[in-house]
Amino acid sequence: MNYCEKLLERLLELSKSDSSYCAGNAVVCISSLSEACQSDFAPYYEIIFKEFLPVLVKQPPKEFLKFKGQLIESICICSVCVGMDVFRPYSKSLIEALLVIQKTHLGDETDPQRKYLLAAWQRLCLIMEKEFAQYLPDVMPELFKMASLKPSLKVSETGEDILQFLSEVRTSSGVKGVSVTTDELEEKNIGIHML
Repeated sequence: MNYCEKLLERLLELSKSDSSYCAGNAVVCISSLSEACQSDFAPYYEIIFKEFLPVLVKQPPKEFLKFKGQLIESICICSVCVGMDVFRPYSKSLIEALLVIQKTHLGDETDPQRKYLLAAWQRLCLIMEKEFAQYLPDVMPELFKMASLKPSLKVSETGEDILQFLSEVRTSSGVKGVSVTTDELEEKNIGIHML
């Protein structure tokens, strides 16, 4: 596991970059490292938790919103990988930080933190099982809000912007159709699945 320590040290340095792109990729790599190590990542969990938690509770500039979402994802993936016994002492602090984000840091429907936060609740619910029940009164209103989203889709005069959301679908009977995917639809889907 010597390689893990060296990689983690460098990735933590990169996660403090002034470039949201670089910092975001560093935290994604930390997630991958924890997934590769699984329970062997436990000795490093406290290190990443102490590095990431202070960043989570701060409101970032707009250009760092996606990075903060990636940070939410990374810390939750790491938590799942190390297992509940290692995560338990940190669970309350993490959940309180995520609730602050949910209640005070989320912007409009286009805020990239939203889908990361929804995925975080799902991961934490799966790892914590019954221990997560005490947080449901705080988490559920956001899930209901996400499940009741009314996605909008606009088409410009040229129609070129909609092409990025469309993909051809072929059913098992061979019938062709079109599938439309937007962040709002994705959030609604996540919200419904979590309920």
